[in-house]
Amino acid sequence: MHSQNNDKKIIKKFNESESLVINEFDKSGIISFAQKDVSNSFLRGTSNDFIEESTLYWTMKFNKYANDFFKKLTSDKYNFNQGMLKVFKNDMYEENNSKNYLLINSADDIKEMTNCHLIPILKNIIHAPKEDMGLLAESLVHMTLLKRKFSIDQEETVGGAIVVVIISKSDGFIWKEKKQYYSNESNKHLEYVNYYKSQ
Repeated sequence: MHSQNNDKKIIKKFNESESLVINEFDKSGIISFAQKDVSNSFLRGTSNDFIEESTLYWTMKFNKYANDFFKKLTSDKYNFNQGMLKVFKNDMYEENNSKNYLLINSADDIKEMTNCHLIPILKNIIHAPKEDMGLLAESLVHMTLLKRKFSIDQEETVGGAIVVVIISKSDGFIWKEKKQYYSNESNKHLEYVNYYKSQ
């Protein structure tokens, strides 16, 4: 009637496909490494754990409702052809379990809803200054640190100083927190930039 293992495989596939987030134009993306749960919650407005638990919950609720429904139809209160009802019930469950209509549709609906949170961020990243993108990366790590620190059921696996590196075509490899990250002799063209920043 209901294969929880099969359900989890579909949800796992759904979650893995979301670990790499790139917009439809492939112009911006956010990739989370290692501990992705907190950053995913911020970007999508919900966590993968909640998606998994809620999808499995409503799938089981549906199966229970369907069972209760068919029990009522097969009772003496209703004058239905019992043989036909049994065939219909078996066909319905067999088709739903083989194709997982409910679970797949739920995952698609959740993905569409979470995109409402995600897409505006991805669109803004295209035009965001490098400093703002560095701030976003640092903030996501900070949020993960706080979640681990104050969650009783989780180990504190994030800690220490957070170091952010910004890599770009124009400036190359830059340490975000360092005031001077290049040689003045090798980067004469940046003297004017520093002058205006200091004003």
